[in-house]
Amino acid sequence: KMQFALLGLYYTDGFNFFRLLDIEGNKSLGIDQFVMGCLRLKGGALLIDTNILIEDTKDLVVKTSVAHKKAIVTIALQLDALCAKVSSLEPGRERGPSRKSRRGL
Repeated sequence: KMQFALLGLYYTDGFNFFRLLDIEGNKSLGIDQFVMGCLRLKGGALLIDTNILIEDTKDLVVKTSVAHKKAIVTIALQLDALCAKVSSLEPGRERGPSRKSRRGL
């Protein structure tokens, strides 16, 4: 840690530091990646901590987006099933939402 500090690299967590150096994300770090990553992160702990937060935020946004898409599909399927049940209870009506309910959406 002291040797990195002499180079101007300050970090609080070794795991996250090496995770940031692994640009390709393949959990392996070659000498080229190590040197280029150190040069990119040179400038203090604040920059390194900010990069960690940015990466964590990107991961969270992707996971949340996938979860929202799944939830929307589930809700749409449930709504279709509900519309079919309501239509089958009312004789003489076509399947699907009525004109009145479509305007309300």
